[in-house]
Amino acid sequence: MNFDFLKGLKGLDTVYKPCTDAEELVKSKPYLSLIAARKSAELLAKFVYMAAHASALDGLTFADILADYQVRNFINNRHVMDAFHYIRKNGNSAVHGNHEAEAETALAVLQNLHFVAGETAKDLDLISSYPDFDENIDEHPEASFTDDVQISEKAMQMFIEYVEQQKITKSLVTFDSRNPAHLAYVVHGRVEMHEHIEFDHQPYYQSTLEYVQRYVQFLHRMALKREGVVDNSPGTFKLVLSLDGENAYTSHDGQDLLNVLYDRLPLAKCFAIDCYVYANLRSFYENPDPNAFTNAIDEEDLWQGRGMADHLEGLKRREKFVYKAVFRYPDDDTRTEFAFIRNGKSYDVEDLCKRDVLQIADGCEFYGNGITMHAEFDYEAHQDLVHQLREAVLAYLPEEQHSLLYL
Repeated sequence: MNFDFLKGLKGLDTVYKPCTDAEELVKSKPYLSLIAARKSAELLAKFVYMAAHASALDGLTFADILADYQVRNFINNRHVMDAFHYIRKNGNSAVHGNHEAEAETALAVLQNLHFVAGETAKDLDLISSYPDFDENIDEHPEASFTDDVQISEKAMQMFIEYVEQQKITKSLVTFDSRNPAHLAYVVHGRVEMHEHIEFDHQPYYQSTLEYVQRYVQFLHRMALKREGVVDNSPGTFKLVLSLDGENAYTSHDGQDLLNVLYDRLPLAKCFAIDCYVYANLRSFYENPDPNAFTNAIDEEDLWQGRGMADHLEGLKRREKFVYKAVFRYPDDDTRTEFAFIRNGKSYDVEDLCKRDVLQIADGCEFYGNGITMHAEFDYEAHQDLVHQLREAVLAYLPEEQHSLLYL
């Protein structure tokens, strides 16, 4: 049957029974199938809420859960959210007395339930794939459905089972300072990062837009809450998203980031994203090896502190965009790196700054974050250069500070 892939999954095995009930009732009693499907989806949603918040549920309705920001952030898929709402609305209609539901509607709801259950299991890394929905379902006239009022308690039990399973299957390995990836994870895990990307058109490839959406949401989640961070600091996250030349989102202003990212961004003719992060984005875990002398890390989640830079390097010849970034690593002797990509070409920012700065700067836009420039030369031999440097600096200083410049 369609929901057999749920059997035995730690955390989701409990939802197998009501999903199967919905499937067996879909032809003989469509309205009961809708009720069973709604209960199954509500059970899944409550479980997802607990996974997203890492806490117990506190009297929220099905609709409240789907409207919760962290739940939407955790699911990170508009199609899954739409499927949840479709099941809820049709199920509500059946619950409130509409017993004339057609088998075709019940089948559509069942297919949405199959999609929601499958995507949830994938997102939780319980399965890598699930079978396509099979509409050829036998009729089961003897099938019945008993409404379960203990749904929150079952969701809690599902969450407990899932957490226990994660403790066993998490890909934790002992930290090894000789491993370059492990070392980079440590020294670049705490990062001060400022990135700016702009498109003067909609990306040519849908995958590019989806990457940008996922990245911004991932960064937001990482900066705000990171399990097991060393200093327990949530970090600083600032984001400004402009659509068609107008400010559409600024962090901490109460707007819905998901709405801007997934509803409005795809409709914009051009956009720009500017984000600043200063946070500890690394995690250490209790080592499952009792003989190990150091903590463990999750090899599948090694943050390298390079933002979008590496991905965009491989994308620059396929898309037209401008990307500017600066990365500062406090734990790597305050090492600073720069990235600058424009119209398919990467530029070495530091190399540009080593050349004749005054000539290069004419008509160009430089991007940085607290950059200190230092030059040494013979003042007597290059009086003209001293004068040009002084005039260049004075242009950016308020008049009352001109007397403070010694050059």
